[in-house]
Amino acid sequence: MPFVPFCDGWEPDTDPPAYLGWYAASLASADPAVVDAATIPVERIAGRVVLVAGGDDQVWPAADFAAAIAARRDAHGLPTSVVTAPDAGHRVLLPGETPVEGGQRMRRGGTVDADRALGERAWPHVVDALGLAAYR
Repeated sequence: MPFVPFCDGWEPDTDPPAYLGWYAASLASADPAVVDAATIPVERIAGRVVLVAGGDDQVWPAADFAAAIAARRDAHGLPTSVVTAPDAGHRVLLPGETPVEGGQRMRRGGTVDADRALGERAWPHVVDALGLAAYR
Protein backbone atom coordinates (compact mmCIF):
# COMPACT_ATOMS: atom_id res chain seq x y z
CA MET A 1 0.00 0.00 0.00
CA PRO A 2 1.43 3.41 -0.92
CA PHE A 3 2.41 5.65 1.99
CA VAL A 4 4.35 8.80 2.78
CA PRO A 5 7.47 7.82 4.71
CA PHE A 6 8.30 9.67 7.88
CA CYS A 7 11.11 12.19 7.60
CA ASP A 8 14.40 10.75 8.88
CA GLY A 9 16.16 12.64 11.62
CA TRP A 10 13.12 14.44 12.97
CA GLU A 11 13.21 14.90 16.75
CA PRO A 12 10.35 16.18 18.91
CA ASP A 13 10.90 19.46 20.69
CA THR A 14 8.51 18.70 23.55
CA ASP A 15 8.29 16.10 26.30
CA PRO A 16 5.99 14.28 26.02
CA PRO A 17 6.41 14.46 22.26
CA ALA A 18 3.96 16.11 19.89
CA TYR A 19 4.10 14.48 16.46
CA LEU A 20 2.34 17.22 14.49
CA GLY A 21 5.70 18.58 13.30
CA TRP A 22 6.81 15.14 12.13
CA TYR A 23 3.79 14.84 9.85
CA ALA A 24 4.33 18.37 8.53
CA ALA A 25 8.03 17.75 7.87
CA SER A 26 7.35 14.39 6.26
CA LEU A 27 4.70 15.77 3.90
CA ALA A 28 6.83 18.82 3.03
CA SER A 29 9.88 16.72 2.16
CA ALA A 30 8.04 13.97 0.26
CA ASP A 31 7.94 13.72 -3.50
CA PRO A 32 4.53 15.02 -4.63
CA ALA A 33 4.01 11.84 -6.67
CA VAL A 34 4.46 9.78 -3.49
CA VAL A 35 1.91 11.95 -1.67
CA ASP A 36 -0.54 11.62 -4.58
CA ALA A 37 -0.13 7.84 -4.66
CA ALA A 38 -0.72 7.59 -0.90
CA THR A 39 -3.78 9.83 -0.92
CA ILE A 40 -6.95 7.90 -0.13
CA PRO A 41 -9.45 8.25 -3.02
CA VAL A 42 -12.22 9.71 -0.85
CA GLU A 43 -14.20 10.71 -3.94
CA ARG A 44 -14.93 6.99 -4.41
CA ILE A 45 -16.80 6.76 -1.10
CA ALA A 46 -20.44 6.74 -2.16
CA GLY A 47 -21.99 7.30 1.26
CA ARG A 48 -22.08 10.33 3.45
CA VAL A 49 -18.81 11.02 5.29
CA VAL A 50 -18.51 12.70 8.69
CA LEU A 51 -15.12 14.16 9.58
CA VAL A 52 -14.44 15.16 13.17
CA ALA A 53 -11.19 16.97 13.93
CA GLY A 54 -9.68 18.91 16.79
CA GLY A 55 -7.92 22.11 15.81
CA ASP A 56 -5.40 21.58 18.62
CA ASP A 57 -4.58 17.98 17.59
CA GLN A 58 -0.88 17.55 18.39
CA VAL A 59 -0.61 14.08 16.81
CA TRP A 60 -1.28 15.03 13.19
CA PRO A 61 -2.89 17.91 11.26
CA ALA A 62 -6.42 16.56 11.64
CA ALA A 63 -8.27 19.79 10.81
CA ASP A 64 -6.16 20.35 7.68
CA PHE A 65 -6.64 16.75 6.58
CA ALA A 66 -10.41 17.02 7.19
CA ALA A 67 -10.61 20.23 5.15
CA ALA A 68 -8.69 18.65 2.27
CA ILE A 69 -10.93 15.56 2.28
CA ALA A 70 -14.06 17.71 2.36
CA ALA A 71 -12.82 19.87 -0.51
CA ARG A 72 -12.11 16.83 -2.68
CA ARG A 73 -15.51 15.32 -1.93
CA ASP A 74 -17.28 18.66 -2.44
CA ALA A 75 -15.65 18.96 -5.87
CA HIS A 76 -17.41 15.69 -6.74
CA GLY A 77 -20.75 16.75 -5.24
CA LEU A 78 -20.53 14.19 -2.43
CA PRO A 79 -22.12 14.70 0.99
CA THR A 80 -19.56 15.47 3.66
CA SER A 81 -19.94 16.94 7.14
CA VAL A 82 -16.96 18.52 8.87
CA VAL A 83 -17.17 19.16 12.60
CA THR A 84 -14.18 20.87 14.16
CA ALA A 85 -13.31 22.87 17.25
CA PRO A 86 -10.14 24.95 17.54
CA ASP A 87 -9.52 23.97 21.18
CA ALA A 88 -10.13 20.20 20.87
CA GLY A 89 -7.27 17.74 20.54
CA HIS A 90 -6.67 14.32 19.04
CA ARG A 91 -9.03 12.30 21.23
CA VAL A 92 -12.64 13.30 20.55
CA LEU A 93 -15.00 12.02 23.24
CA LEU A 94 -18.39 10.99 21.92
CA PRO A 95 -21.32 11.01 24.37
CA GLY A 96 -20.90 8.25 26.96
CA GLU A 97 -17.15 7.82 26.39
CA THR A 98 -14.62 8.41 29.12
CA PRO A 99 -11.12 9.80 28.61
CA VAL A 100 -8.46 7.24 27.82
CA GLU A 101 -5.71 7.22 30.42
CA GLY A 102 -3.26 4.77 28.83
CA GLY A 103 -1.59 4.39 25.50
CA GLN A 104 1.59 5.77 24.06
CA ARG A 105 3.04 8.73 25.92
CA MET A 106 2.52 11.76 23.67
CA ARG A 107 0.92 15.17 23.52
CA ARG A 108 -2.56 14.92 22.08
CA GLY A 109 -3.63 18.54 22.53
CA GLY A 110 -6.97 19.89 23.64
CA THR A 111 -8.57 19.32 27.02
CA VAL A 112 -11.05 16.74 28.23
CA ASP A 113 -13.78 19.41 28.24
CA ALA A 114 -12.97 20.60 24.71
CA ASP A 115 -12.69 17.04 23.38
CA ARG A 116 -16.03 16.16 25.00
CA ALA A 117 -17.73 19.30 23.61
CA LEU A 118 -16.52 18.42 20.10
CA GLY A 119 -17.83 14.88 20.49
CA GLU A 120 -21.22 16.19 21.59
CA ARG A 121 -21.35 18.52 18.57
CA ALA A 122 -20.30 15.70 16.24
CA TRP A 123 -22.74 13.09 17.58
CA PRO A 124 -25.85 14.31 15.70
CA HIS A 125 -23.87 14.25 12.43
CA VAL A 126 -22.75 10.66 13.10
CA VAL A 127 -26.30 9.60 14.01
CA ASP A 128 -27.72 11.19 10.85
CA ALA A 129 -25.04 9.71 8.59
CA LEU A 130 -25.69 6.22 9.97
CA GLY A 131 -29.48 6.61 9.92
CA LEU A 132 -29.77 6.02 13.65
CA ALA A 133 -32.53 8.51 14.47
CA ALA A 134 -33.42 6.63 17.67
CA TYR A 135 -30.00 7.58 19.16
CA ARG A 136 -30.35 11.36 18.96
